[in-house]
Amino acid sequence: MTLPLLLLPGCMAGYLVKQGATQLRVLAHRVPVEEALPTLDEEARTKVALVEEAKAFAKSALGLPVEGVYETYSSFHADPIWNISACPKDRLEPYTWRYPVVGRLPYIGFYDREDAEKERLRLLAMDLDVMMYGAGAFSSLGWFEDPIVPSMLRYRPVTLVNVVIHESAHRYLYFSGQAAFNESFASFVGDVGTIRFFASRDGPDHPNTRYVKGVRTDARLFEAFIDTLIAKLEALYDNDMLSRDQKLARRETLFQEAQRNFRALPLQTGVHDRFATEPLDNARILAMRRYGRQALFDRLLEACQGDLTAAMRTVRTLDPRHAPRSEKKKDPFARLNALLDGGNGCTGSKAS
Repeated sequence: MTLPLLLLPGCMAGYLVKQGATQLRVLAHRVPVEEALPTLDEEARTKVALVEEAKAFAKSALGLPVEGVYETYSSFHADPIWNISACPKDRLEPYTWRYPVVGRLPYIGFYDREDAEKERLRLLAMDLDVMMYGAGAFSSLGWFEDPIVPSMLRYRPVTLVNVVIHESAHRYLYFSGQAAFNESFASFVGDVGTIRFFASRDGPDHPNTRYVKGVRTDARLFEAFIDTLIAKLEALYDNDMLSRDQKLARRETLFQEAQRNFRALPLQTGVHDRFATEPLDNARILAMRRYGRQALFDRLLEACQGDLTAAMRTVRTLDPRHAPRSEKKKDPFARLNALLDGGNGCTGSKAS
């Protein structure tokens, strides 16, 4: 990693060295799951067993790469990873960080909350909207054999299964520099895969199955709601007749209106409830959009007649590295939409 680090700004090189050192310590403290089990309480042991079930399902039913992932346990770092994203106050354009290999991403993660807080303050000083949030799990995209960590075992069972499938989807497909597409794809696979896991294990009418189906339904409803808000914000920010101060004042009115309208949505679960109570800004709105575009993936699943693995293979054909030169710079969302609109549909089916 020496050469890529030399090509990075000094602050980013220092960041990678420090976070990499902590990552190496997390990996150095890995022990086989079987060895860790006696040190865990009953609830944690039950969740470790659930991770194993989810992995087995992800491999056999979805064809996801799970070898080497979550086969060990590391207690070195018990806290969540602290992620930060940022955005100008008068534009819906994410602030990005440039990384080796994976390219630019609209977020940055820290093991130490104090380090994350310093970055948050640095970005606030640049007059940006800033969002900081904890994440209980992450994926190294196959570069390392990711362990189970304590923060993962704090998730409720349905969330834990979704995390396992979601992170495995990142190992299956990751387009460099396309964070929104990668997260949307992994959310699609995670949501649909989790529904099918609980339906096959507990039955279609089990509370767990009904809940995860409700989460998926709510995701579609909330996505349409956020898209409407984004359209209003973009129209406001693009209005050259208004000063920046006027735009910032009027966006607060839009945020308040959106929070009032949110309460009327016929949502089935409480997954999105914080939208109505937490302060809104551009960074939060973009973070919500990052996992969206689920209607597009549902169209693909329909084209594949419900065959999730065929849908996944179809998305894999959109890899920019293998696209014609004229297509390389096209947004993967646009390419998938064009594929479906063109009637080509499910190119990942085994028959094709």
